[in-house]
Amino acid sequence: MRKVSRLPACGTIPVIMKKTILILLVFFLSISKAYSTGQVPDYLIIDKDTVPIFNNPLEQYFEQVKNRVLIDFNNPYESSACWRGYKAYWELKDDSLFLLKITSCYENSSESKDANLFAMFGNIRPFASWYNGTITVPKGELFYVSDMGYNAIYEFEDKLVIENGMLKSKRQISNIESIQQIKLNNKLYSQISDLKDTLMAYINKLDWEKLDNSNCDCWDSYILTYAKNGQISDVELIKYQDDSTTIGYKFYVWKFDKKCSKKIKHIIKPLSLSYLESHRDFKIEIELFYGDHLEMWECRHYFEPITEKEIEDYVRKKMDIKE
Repeated sequence: MRKVSRLPACGTIPVIMKKTILILLVFFLSISKAYSTGQVPDYLIIDKDTVPIFNNPLEQYFEQVKNRVLIDFNNPYESSACWRGYKAYWELKDDSLFLLKITSCYENSSESKDANLFAMFGNIRPFASWYNGTITVPKGELFYVSDMGYNAIYEFEDKLVIENGMLKSKRQISNIESIQQIKLNNKLYSQISDLKDTLMAYINKLDWEKLDNSNCDCWDSYILTYAKNGQISDVELIKYQDDSTTIGYKFYVWKFDKKCSKKIKHIIKPLSLSYLESHRDFKIEIELFYGDHLEMWECRHYFEPITEKEIEDYVRKKMDIKE
């Protein structure tokens, strides 16, 4: 009895859809108010340290006054790394945000001079009362350099919530989980071809002719779930059924899943993937086909299903970067 084409079951769609949703969200957030090239940052003096920030508070001022003129400022150089045409230096002192200097994006630009802050603001050290948003200060080791805006990945990020130029709260978020996930992702992508061959060597030990003659042909798509220690923890058939699927057919699929998944799990149990040094459980999808001989048409990986809360938390963090 051969299986017919069906729609993915409820247990499979959330994994794929949630990852797709997250990828799309990350993509749209990364281009939102970002530039096509990594940008020269503004700098913030805080606690005697001068640090780069992932924000440009002066842009809100320009929006309010409807004027981008920088008085007595000459920046003859244009670059995709500094589309705004300047870089600004800020200071957070006594929980207040002050603008110290507006200058060229180029340290060695002898033709440029600083903007006249007194002419612009009536003060050589203006208080940034116009600014409302969250200033992001990267911390720790730089893991990934993005070529879009300020979307580099550091180990940590300090979030400084500013209201009318005043610091209202400060918190630190960790990107360690994201970094570890990217590392594991890269490992699996680089080794998936060898892993496919290894899995096939194990699965080929099954007597597929006998399985096919038992009214339960086991060629289909499966999800292999591995614990972070690299041991197989579950094998599950990707079920294709929808609201129109009959009870009888659901029973057939259930029996099929129990029999075939159990045999596949048993045969690949000795195979350890501990060398991947995974920080969390991960999943691999395989698609098997048996004609004259057994073939593996697909071997790819993805992580545990991403929950709605994980998506919301991720989006909330990224939205803090772009005001």
